[in-house]
Amino acid sequence: MSARDAAARLRRGLPAVLRPPRRAGARRSEHASRVRPAPRLRQPCAMPVRAPLGTDALLRDALREARRDAAPRAASTSRHGGLLLPLLFFAVTALLIVAGQGRALEVGYPLLAVVVGIALYRRHPVHYVGFVCWLLFLSPEVRRFADYYNGAFNPTSPIQVAPLAVALLSAWSLLRHHRVLGSRAGLPFLLVLVGVFYAYPIGAIRNSPLAATYSLALWAFPALIGFHVLTTWHNCADYERVLARSFGWGLLVMGGYGMIQFALLPPWDAFWLRGTKLVTEGLPLPFQIRVSSTMNSSAPLAETLMAGLLLLVARPGRTGWLAGVLAFLSLLLSAVRAAWGGWLVGMLFLTISLSARMRWRVLAAALVLSAVAIPLASTDEASAIIASRFQTIGELGSDTSFNERANFYGAFLATAFSEIGGAGLGVAGDTTRLNDQTGAAQMASFDSGLMEIPYTLGWSGALLYFVGSGTLLLRAIAAARRRKHDRFAGAWAAVAVSLASILVFTNTLVAGVGMLFFLGTVMPLIAARTAPR
Repeated sequence: MSARDAAARLRRGLPAVLRPPRRAGARRSEHASRVRPAPRLRQPCAMPVRAPLGTDALLRDALREARRDAAPRAASTSRHGGLLLPLLFFAVTALLIVAGQGRALEVGYPLLAVVVGIALYRRHPVHYVGFVCWLLFLSPEVRRFADYYNGAFNPTSPIQVAPLAVALLSAWSLLRHHRVLGSRAGLPFLLVLVGVFYAYPIGAIRNSPLAATYSLALWAFPALIGFHVLTTWHNCADYERVLARSFGWGLLVMGGYGMIQFALLPPWDAFWLRGTKLVTEGLPLPFQIRVSSTMNSSAPLAETLMAGLLLLVARPGRTGWLAGVLAFLSLLLSAVRAAWGGWLVGMLFLTISLSARMRWRVLAAALVLSAVAIPLASTDEASAIIASRFQTIGELGSDTSFNERANFYGAFLATAFSEIGGAGLGVAGDTTRLNDQTGAAQMASFDSGLMEIPYTLGWSGALLYFVGSGTLLLRAIAAARRRKHDRFAGAWAAVAVSLASILVFTNTLVAGVGMLFFLGTVMPLIAARTAPR
């Protein structure tokens, strides 16, 4: 027996209190050959986050941006950090309206909007998107005040450029994160933008450079806003909060003013309606007008209210039921049947995509909203418009609007699909006012987005555009189906589905309504990427 073994046996035989103190690590040294050290475990994150849409480039860019702009990012996530400048902007606008300064509105409104937009884009990228939404909500009404105080209808008012100019600031996100366009996340946006830019030189040559440039902005900025949201995906929770609040208060303002417009018809709205000569909007008299509220016409209002009601039903805010009732009434009084059907399609998608518990909550909210709004819409003045539009759904053969649209489809279908190279940007829509070509005004009202897109972009451009936007839509639907308990992501996907469902009646992929479509495709994706595994 060795001396070490004898000492160990003697030590084990002594009482514990008499044993000599052991050296640190002695036991470990004795059993090192027999005991295998426990493997080191990685400390898990409190909230694991998936790489956004499977692309490392987007993750690297976002993290690099977060480290470089730590202070602006901290400010962007504050609840009230990005509200001061928009509130000051609209306060100054209200003062100019009260003072009757039409000329000052035409000059100052777009300039101040761009200044505020630049500040918000740099410091508060989430509130920047909310500010763009509010400009789209209110700028047409500000334009009516300016025309009314100036005493002349201005068909090319610079006020209408304000939301467009502010939205185009998001093109800087495209330049900063251009590498993302080559990834799986950004490739659909690349296809959409290439399809649009393909038609720009054609439109500049065949139509006019000014009309083509303005049309380029209308077609491009919805995708640019969507790309901006994609590259700031780490602010997903703030986007949900800001957009929900913007649409909640926006529905309250647009729905409430729509009721005032229908019952009283303020003089500036009557002046605007006489200046536009839009016979489809009704007569410039109380109870004889199709409600357009604060927007350009009844169609964009109805499509915006349709999207807002889907968001509101899924996630009621502080303005909840009051905003919903007023918006629902204004949606009915807009008399846009396509938007009525689109809202039903969106509700159907919500009930299918959400879990059973969320499904019943959404259906209950929709039933309560309908139960309150429909009796209010049954008054003699309101029911005269609503009932007549409902009646034409079952009697399409005698409906003037349906017959005119059917005749347009039959006469123009061959022309729309025979333009292999495309007629170019600026050939259709409101941009024809800037077009000097003969007969351009005849294309100002295009009754089908499915025909307008190939006619404008050509077969090559339309193929890229449809593949890109269709890919985004399918990804949003898949993301919403995977997150059955996320009502807000499901509601945004429902917005995109509802707008796509009425593409046969109007082009819902451009201008302000198009921005809602691309937001509807992006929000479910970033919600899925920021969720814990």
